[in-house]
Amino acid sequence: MTVVVALLLRVVFRVVDAVVLAPRPVLWRAWWTGWRALPSPYATGARATAADVAADVDDDDLVYGEAFVTVAAALLRAHGAHAGSVVVDLGCGRGAALVGARALGAAARGVDVCRSHVDTTGPALRAAGVDVAVGDARTTGLEGATHVWLAWATWSVATRAAVTARLHALPSGAVVVAVVHAVDDDAFAIVARRRAPFSWGVADVVVQRRR
Repeated sequence: MTVVVALLLRVVFRVVDAVVLAPRPVLWRAWWTGWRALPSPYATGARATAADVAADVDDDDLVYGEAFVTVAAALLRAHGAHAGSVVVDLGCGRGAALVGARALGAAARGVDVCRSHVDTTGPALRAAGVDVAVGDARTTGLEGATHVWLAWATWSVATRAAVTARLHALPSGAVVVAVVHAVDDDAFAIVARRRAPFSWGVADVVVQRRR
């Protein structure tokens, strides 16, 4: 049943994303390039991608799920993202959340440890104004970030702890949109809990603000 729901969500929201982005061809192309070029990775393990990964990461850190552009944009907009914002995606995959940020007019940058994601989608994302690079979420700088998209649903406890330590560099008032797991640190106040559709099903989203 869960797989059926996930498939339905993917079909429905790909249509929705395509329609919403159609009037904005540069953003549409950035979304379409990733969707067309790479199989929708409901779950891929480390063994399948080991040669492609630019960091020493836990197997669980490479299980891949994806946001939908319109859902990411709605969540970011609901928590203050706008044309003056800077959205950073730690583990950006094919860049759907970053396309959502650009749809709001926000600056967007992301990193992913899987080189094929960046090599395949990077040119179209950069044409849409996204700064994307191969990188490790545990060591990526957060300079200027007003919002952080954190799709760490399957990441190991150790990896989440390392990323949480990096989040301390955020200025007071910065927003973190965390998928499934909240940032477990008193420096981040929970401002909202939501349920939202993703490529694998409906999941918890915890929105937090840096104290």
